Amino acid sequence: MQPAGPLAWMAAPLASQGTAWSTPCRMVNGITDSLQRGKVAVSVASLAHTAGLPRLLVDIRHEATHNELPGLPVLRLAAQQALAWLHTQYW
Repeated sequence: MQPAGPLAWMAAPLASQGTAWSTPCRMVNGITDSLQRGKVAVSVASLAHTAGLPRLLVDIRHEATHNELPGLPVLRLAAQQALAWLHTQYW
């Protein structure tokens, strides 16, 4: 039986690291890009801290972008933290 709810896609047999990591990366990039001001770029980590994003999301974005894709268990945790952050900020 497949779990229901917003994280159900993570349990799907075809869920892959390549699909799962793009969501936290896009979320971090989208939020931090909107905070980027001035002529000198500020680090993504600093901007994410200003926005109150969980550090795990920033670290996953960094790992996936510059090193290796994190495993699905880490990505599931990131999805839970991302949803919790969104819930706190927007609902």
